[in-house]
Amino acid sequence: MKRRSKLTPEQQQLVSQALPHALSIARRHVRLYGPSLDFEGAVALWLCQEIAKFDPEKSSLKTWACCHGHFACRDLMQAEIPVKSRKKYFRKARFLSLDGTLDRNGVPIAEQIAARAEHQVDLEEDKQLLRGLDTRTRTIVWKSIVEEIPLKVIAQSLGVSEARTSELRTSAMEFLRQRAIA
Repeated sequence: MKRRSKLTPEQQQLVSQALPHALSIARRHVRLYGPSLDFEGAVALWLCQEIAKFDPEKSSLKTWACCHGHFACRDLMQAEIPVKSRKKYFRKARFLSLDGTLDRNGVPIAEQIAARAEHQVDLEEDKQLLRGLDTRTRTIVWKSIVEEIPLKVIAQSLGVSEARTSELRTSAMEFLRQRAIA
């Protein structure tokens, strides 16, 4: 095992400045892939190990920290998740669900939207649940949750990629989750 020297005060200061930027990348990985892996710990350790290689003439500290945060998360995933199950693992963990998002009364938001959709009179009231979202995002959430249309079909009808449709749906669900908690 290779023994590493202690960080100099200058390196410690650089790590403390770079850490918030790298942790933002780690938090993004936690949102996408779930909290089962310690992305934040891996990023902090990686920065401490690699700070001696930082060259301010090549890039800014923020850019360097973000890149190395991504590398640390990628290496952690490669080390912890077997190659055969990686695709299945990420597919399961990537999408958030409105079933897990509860309103103030403890009722899942998806049930509220679906229950109200059964009554055609309440359609305008249902759309009020989605206020605060732009028209395209509201359409994606409505069609995927209430009408149960696959994302691929929604993406084709809107003229955007399936990945972008998934990204918009995920951010909308996070918005609704935050709104339900508040």
